[in-house]
Amino acid sequence: GPVVRVPEHGVRLDPAQQALRARVEAALDEAGVGLLGDAALAGLGADRKATALLVRLGVLVPIAPGGYLGRATLEEAVATLRRSFPDGRPFAASEAREALGTPRRTLIPLLEHLDRTGVTVRQGDLRRLA
Repeated sequence: GPVVRVPEHGVRLDPAQQALRARVEAALDEAGVGLLGDAALAGLGADRKATALLVRLGVLVPIAPGGYLGRATLEEAVATLRRSFPDGRPFAASEAREALGTPRRTLIPLLEHLDRTGVTVRQGDLRRLA
């Protein structure tokens, strides 16, 4: 329902949550265009509640069930695809994999996420940026 908030309202993390966020962001930087799964997040100390908080804060973007990318990584991946395939040029998954330098097990969930969110449009075996 409707909510009224003071302009200064925001999520405030306690020191343990701030440390977790820093660990997750470091792991995201290390992973590059690679998914972090629930098991990897649990290894960093993130339970389901903490993972949901990181999603709400925009640190993590759910790409597939149990698979997450960092928001900055996702934005950079989209920018790379736009540079690699300008003017709506169709591309195959293998071409996107080469452009992003990511394994297929990460690429397919990423492309499916981009299809769902309207960034790409699938046309048979090819895709184009919307």
